[in-house]
Parts: sequence; structure tokens; C-alpha cells
Amino acid sequence: MNTLYRTTITIPQKIYQRTKIRAAYSNKSVSRFISDMLAIAIDVEQSKKPTPSLPFGAYAFNEKKTETYPRKKMYAAHLRRKISR
Repeated sequence: MNTLYRTTITIPQKIYQRTKIRAAYSNKSVSRFISDMLAIAIDVEQSKKPTPSLPFGAYAFNEKKTETYPRKKMYAAHLRRKISR
């Protein structure tokens, strides 16, 4: 079961009036209409975000394996940095 939270938002009067009209056309309360619109906006925003690429190869299932960064090179670079300090 979803927990509902009460909040106060400040919006211009014209936007509130348009929202109230659209909610009435949809047979929803203003609160329910705004909640649905926010859920849609969040889903769209998340779907636009690119999937972050993994720096050292693909470790997820069902993904094409990419060439991994050679472990020996990584370790050698680490030692060089550590010794040069």
C-alpha cells in the first residue's frame, strides 16, 4: 500500500485553473491528477537518462561483453603512483 504525503506547492493561478479543468475532464481530483502527472514526468525523465557505462568492462547479465582493462596494467600503474610519492 502506498503512503500518501500532504504537501503545499505554490503555482501561478492560471496553471492551477488549467490543472483544475484538466482534472475535471479526466474525472479525477486535482490532487490525483497532479500525482499522476508527476509520476509520468519522473518516468519520462528516468527513461531519458543514459545507462552508465562500466569503466572496466561489462559485468551485468545479458549485455555484450566488452574488452576488460588489463589487470596487470592497472596494478603496474598503481604501483608506479604509490612508489613515486
